[in-house]
Amino acid sequence: VPACDAATGALSNPISVTTAPLGLLTDPDVGGEMAQNPYRQVMVVWDRSGTGVQGSMVDVDATGDPAPGSLITIALDSGSPLFVGVDSPRVSHFAGGTPGYYAVVWRRHTLLSNADPWIALYDRSGALAYGPMLVRATPENDTYVDVDGGFVSTTLDFSVACLRTTTDGTALDVTPVR
Repeated sequence: VPACDAATGALSNPISVTTAPLGLLTDPDVGGEMAQNPYRQVMVVWDRSGTGVQGSMVDVDATGDPAPGSLITIALDSGSPLFVGVDSPRVSHFAGGTPGYYAVVWRRHTLLSNADPWIALYDRSGALAYGPMLVRATPENDTYVDVDGGFVSTTLDFSVACLRTTTDGTALDVTPVR
């Protein structure tokens, strides 16, 4: 994760947020609030095969190299006998409203529901602020999920987009959650 100076285009040195043997880390995504001085920060999320969805807050100062924070466990690849695993994490910084909140959405697989979208809200320190909660349950497979929204005071307002495979083809659903 290198930082880029918008005025000059200069890149910082790349830094490692996490490491693992080949093939274990997939589906990286990043969301941030680079315009929110003095908090130049991003949240990076990924899927670690056999472990689950993980993340880290990364401080990105105007000069110098980015500095990753501690590892955040968002969702585990374990649970009840009907639970299969989690994957496809996406992160969005909440534009507007109270700065410093990040929504993370992922798919949770069970033997009964294929892949359903779940969401959790994290604050700038990486602490869980809300959730995790099921966005919606469907008998079809949600093949892709994404999130965006806002958090003002105590009001959470976001939308989750789900690309869903049906017997007739593919459907794109947007689920508002308030």
